Amino acid sequence: MKILSSSPIARAFLLLGLALALQACQPSEEASCDQLLGEGKYNDVLAQCDNPADRASAYLGLAGFDFVALAESTAPPGDIVALLGLTADNITEKRQLLEQATSEVRVPGSGAQASALLLSAFLGLAVIVAEFLDNGGGVVGGATALDDVVDESEIVEATGITTGVAAALQFSPAAPFYFQVVSGGTAYTLLCLDFTVPICDNDPVGTVQVFDDG
Repeated sequence: MKILSSSPIARAFLLLGLALALQACQPSEEASCDQLLGEGKYNDVLAQCDNPADRASAYLGLAGFDFVALAESTAPPGDIVALLGLTADNITEKRQLLEQATSEVRVPGSGAQASALLLSAFLGLAVIVAEFLDNGGGVVGGATALDDVVDESEIVEATGITTGVAAALQFSPAAPFYFQVVSGGTAYTLLCLDFTVPICDNDPVGTVQVFDDG
């Protein structure tokens, strides 16, 4: 399952980053803060500037977001690992920085703040997915951490949900499938109301029923 590798998301990053960049170009009383941001002096921005949009932009910068680098990047569209330079050693810190950026503009009072909120929320969600699901956990399948691919063994490692052999199989394509999953030591049966496997993957809403076997 490919995570965040679609061009619409990449275009969203570009558009939101451009909105912030254009806002910084407007005449304002915070020219010094804009200059500090342009020079990449993000810690100075946090120490000297009060505007939530400036502060959110500084946290985004500390997390590795660079609009110019994004525009010039040759990485696959939406590759959050390449975009922010994520590694196993820095991903938690960068997630926390993105959370701080979001917190600064959680109640946006201007267009710039709203743009910063959307951008930090987009990036923050992507990093959360990468950190907790693209984790390299599990032995089966030889999963690799932060490779922009989430394997089933990584999902099992992150959630504790394991999939078992189908409790009952109906051989008619029109008949439902029954699967058993175990979460937190409790067994559940999933009833897939259409003929789609595994575990009702990509089913429309309303085609899966869950029963507690405990």
